[in-house]
Amino acid sequence: MQFIPYFLLSVAAFLSFIAGAVIIRLAPEEQKPLQKYLILGKRAALALMFLFLIFFYVLDMTVLLLAASLLVAAVFFELKTREGTRKAAEIYAMLGIVFFLSIPNANLLAINTSLIFAYGMMTSSIIFDRDYIRAAMPGLSFLIIANLLFAVNYHFSSLI
Repeated sequence: MQFIPYFLLSVAAFLSFIAGAVIIRLAPEEQKPLQKYLILGKRAALALMFLFLIFFYVLDMTVLLLAASLLVAAVFFELKTREGTRKAAEIYAMLGIVFFLSIPNANLLAINTSLIFAYGMMTSSIIFDRDYIRAAMPGLSFLIIANLLFAVNYHFSSLI
């Protein structure tokens, strides 16, 4: 895959934070009543991302072990820490790795991009508090990790 399509996919997934903030900005009275459903939805999206990654790489032991360890770390952060921008940034950094691991399979990349978009919208809807810049900050960790991994991998593969 070329860098420009990959970068644009990562930006599209990143923009979910802005989309979730805009939706809550339009209907702020719905943030509190929907919070338990948003938390449930984002946990389901997180679980599906890792399950699809494990399903697609069931024969590749290295990626399978990496996906399983990322799943354990993501579940720990999701269940043990309080909702906030720091928690979202930590999980979104892990999702950058998941996004990068999805490159070899176009179907997996499409599925994970969609699930990352849904996860970002729900996360942003939970933590948004009138500041779009602050709402988008956790997504920057995803954008940086995903594109840095691609750039490093592309650079090293072109040297060999």
